[in-house]
Amino acid sequence: MNELNKKLNKNFNSLIIEKLGEKPIAFNPILARISNSSLAGLFLSQLLFWWHKGYDRDWIYKTIDEIKKETGMTRSEQDRAIKIWKELGILLVESRGMPRKRHFHIDKEKLFPLLEKASGRSLYG
Repeated sequence: MNELNKKLNKNFNSLIIEKLGEKPIAFNPILARISNSSLAGLFLSQLLFWWHKGYDRDWIYKTIDEIKKETGMTRSEQDRAIKIWKELGILLVESRGMPRKRHFHIDKEKLFPLLEKASGRSLYG
């Protein structure tokens, strides 16, 4: 077996990460169904990944450029996704600091019932 075939027999995502330095991101399709938007589902999936990983466990700070690098979403796509989640009452957005930066808060009290309803399963047991 030649060297290329040996490498292709590895997990393909591992090969991409190793050679291209790009990590895959998790996408939960239930969020797309709740929001009726794949982009909104992708956006919130990424915010949920970062939830509780920053200095303020209740707020997630992400720049437009960081989200674009992580998801490929343009500014207008991010804006549409934010609008959808804000209209559903799931996402709060604040501008803080100088220069102004976007901070996101996910309202779990509103999100969890939507997840349970869409999945038909309880998150609590």
